[in-house]
Amino acid sequence: MRAAWRKQLDDFFGEAGRVKQGAAHIAPFTEFISKTVVPAFEDVREAMAHHGRESTIRSSDVSAAILIYNGSDEEMSYRIQGRMFPSGFRPYAEVRFRERKGLRYVTIESLFRAGDATCRVGDITKDEIIQDFLEHYMRRVKRE
Repeated sequence: MRAAWRKQLDDFFGEAGRVKQGAAHIAPFTEFISKTVVPAFEDVREAMAHHGRESTIRSSDVSAAILIYNGSDEEMSYRIQGRMFPSGFRPYAEVRFRERKGLRYVTIESLFRAGDATCRVGDITKDEIIQDFLEHYMRRVKRE
């Protein structure tokens, strides 16, 4: 039996409504991952191979990532996920790279169209994903 105080708290915060609201965004986001993000990552993987880099793509219903390797060293990982913001559900990138001559990993987050509160999952294009990836890669990875 659920404790009465938990029900009170759930009622106060509208827990049931919030769970349903979040779940409503999963299907469009899953489609975004499979039809936009993964094809963008496949194009990036092909282009990076021309420059001697190996890549691994991982995806699920709620995120997709591409990891870039130079030999056995991971240069950068770039993951697209979604998050509920006050303005609605938005995709964002999580970027992990090495800093201080490779001594430590740093992880940052990058919001697509950060100044546009009306931007939604379906608004982000394959080209925008590729361009965002390239901006982070060229800024964060040292050229050899």
